[in-house]
Amino acid sequence: MSKHCITRIAAIAGLTLVLLLGCGGLNQQPLAPDRASSSKALPRLAKIVHTRTDKGWFYPDREDSLSVSFPAYGDIRTVRVEQATFSAAKGALAQAAFIRMEASTGALLSEAKFDFSPDGLTFKPLLAATLTVVLSGPVNAQKLQAYHIQSNGKVTTVPHKVTPLGGNRWQVTIQVPGFSIYVMGDDWAPEAGSVGELY
Repeated sequence: MSKHCITRIAAIAGLTLVLLLGCGGLNQQPLAPDRASSSKALPRLAKIVHTRTDKGWFYPDREDSLSVSFPAYGDIRTVRVEQATFSAAKGALAQAAFIRMEASTGALLSEAKFDFSPDGLTFKPLLAATLTVVLSGPVNAQKLQAYHIQSNGKVTTVPHKVTPLGGNRWQVTIQVPGFSIYVMGDDWAPEAGSVGELY
């Protein structure tokens, strides 16, 4: 190797060393966090929740309904809402009302939520208003409960019926005495109310 080549290599090595030292030294931490380190926990990914909304006018002298559906997602461990339909029978309302239903679904049964407005709206007679939810996934029909969360935060159980549709699919029909939020699962703590079958 020529003297000129050796001089060039030494110059490049020296320049590299100067640049490294000038940028904070050889032991500087990388820009990305050390994923192998256990001293700092990585932030958890946010849950994926899908939301759909339907709204419209309901009248005392006729039956009306709202309906939303969700595309397929997840895997065999995912409990998802395929479709949700709210129905109010003729005579369920004392006067016309503009009703909004926002349905959400995630990966667990407890992540399915149905938020109705206007808050406080009630329905008569019994069974005049229902929420019918088609679920897919590993649902334990014997333990499934339905809950009404009122605008003041009070949680009550509501009557419901679970019908197997085959192929790991289920239809849950929930009695809706009034608004605002309805959920399902077995991890909510009701303060009062009754649990029962619709039929």
